[in-house]
Amino acid sequence: MDISWQAVSERYQPYLQLNFVITLVIIASPLVAAQFIEPLQPLLPAWYWLLAGWFVLLLFLLGFIAPRRYQYTGFAATEVAIMLRRGALWRSQRGVPLNRIQHVEIKESWLERQFGICQLCIYTAGSGGADIRIPGLPPQLAEPLKQQLLHTIAAEQLLEQNDD
Repeated sequence: MDISWQAVSERYQPYLQLNFVITLVIIASPLVAAQFIEPLQPLLPAWYWLLAGWFVLLLFLLGFIAPRRYQYTGFAATEVAIMLRRGALWRSQRGVPLNRIQHVEIKESWLERQFGICQLCIYTAGSGGADIRIPGLPPQLAEPLKQQLLHTIAAEQLLEQNDD
C-alpha cells in the first residue's frame, strides 16, 4: 500500500520553537532563583555556567530539534487506517485502524491558538496507548478530517448493526 503523507502546517515549527523557549524559561527560573539563596550557592555551578548551558541547549532545540520535528511530522488517511509519523531524533510511525476509533476531538492550547493550529485527537477502543494526536493542523483542515472520521465511524457502526 502506497501511503500519501500530508505535512502539518508550517506554523508548527515556530510554535515548537516558542514552546521550547517557554519550557526552558520555566525550568531555568528556579535555578536562577536558587543562585540568590546562600545555603544553596555552594551546591550550584556559577550563574554564568548555567546561562551558557541553557543557551547551548536552547540553540540545539531551536536550530536542530524543532525544524527536524516539523519536517518529519505528518499524517495519512487511508481506506483502513489513519497514520501518524513524527520524531526528530527518534522517529516513529503509528497507525490506528478506522474500525477501532471511538471518538475524535480537536484540541487547542492558548499557544496553539496564537499560531492558528490545533491537534486532532483520535481515541481508540482498548488501551489508551493506541490513541493518536496529530499536532500542528490548521483548524480548516482538522475539522473536515474530524468530520470524515466521524462519518466513517458512524457508517462502520451502521454496518455492524445491520449484520446483527
